[in-house]
Amino acid sequence: YRYFDCKDDALFALIEHTLAEYMSFNAPSVKVPRTLARELERFFSFWYEKREFLDTFAKNDMLSQISECAIKFPLFDSISISRFLPDEDDTTRKKIFEFTICGLIFLVLEWYNHGFDTSIEDMAKLSCRMISQPLFPNLDKIDIRP
Repeated sequence: YRYFDCKDDALFALIEHTLAEYMSFNAPSVKVPRTLARELERFFSFWYEKREFLDTFAKNDMLSQISECAIKFPLFDSISISRFLPDEDDTTRKKIFEFTICGLIFLVLEWYNHGFDTSIEDMAKLSCRMISQPLFPNLDKIDIRP
């Protein structure tokens, strides 16, 4: 605590350190084709291994702070989202990316709160579906006028 003004500042620093750790964890060491499913399995594996970290934040009633830090974390430095959203402007890309990160962190926290009751593989499949398919595929066919 010598380096922080309060406990919350120390916990925020721990979150940022953990997010940076994920970036190095996520760098594949073997040249295996990267797929969305594999990347999501790595994501959920990482958080499953961080159970004690999540316990610390749960005990301090600060689990929601993880999503806040994840949104602000400079992931853009290591991920070229323009590759995934080539037809969007930078502002739109950033918002879509933040929305996706929030959703993934929310899934991790719900998974944690339910005692990791779903396999890593099933969490990756669920997330893959959520990211790669439209939420409302037939919305253009639905009359939503009041």
